[in-house]
Amino acid sequence: MSTTIKSGALLIAEGAILPQSFHIAATAYIPGWQLATNVNRSALTQTVHQAGWKLFHLSTKLEMLVFGFNDQDTVRKAIKRITANVRAKSFNCLEIKKVETRRLLGFPYIVVSAYSWHIQHSVALGTA
Repeated sequence: MSTTIKSGALLIAEGAILPQSFHIAATAYIPGWQLATNVNRSALTQTVHQAGWKLFHLSTKLEMLVFGFNDQDTVRKAIKRITANVRAKSFNCLEIKKVETRRLLGFPYIVVSAYSWHIQHSVALGTA
């Protein structure tokens, strides 16, 4: 898997119930999550609202720090940890805000920042 994660990338949980009009092209990224390749957040928001569905967002930024060099394996490891947090809250979408390399005492590490989103038909968060 040589997919590069950049700022603005969207990950959608596998098996997420989405509007029928929402045609997403995605590739497997980590177990249980797909990387959307044909949509950004503004297109997602527009498509979801046009279908009459709701898009919920928690303003709390999720951040994960993982030691390692700036390679996609380290980024993937950080995203796995973030998605575990998102799944625990029953959210089905994740927007990557920033991927940056830093150093601490000469040791490289990656910081991945993201926001969780949830797409659903109901007006109340978490209801069927």
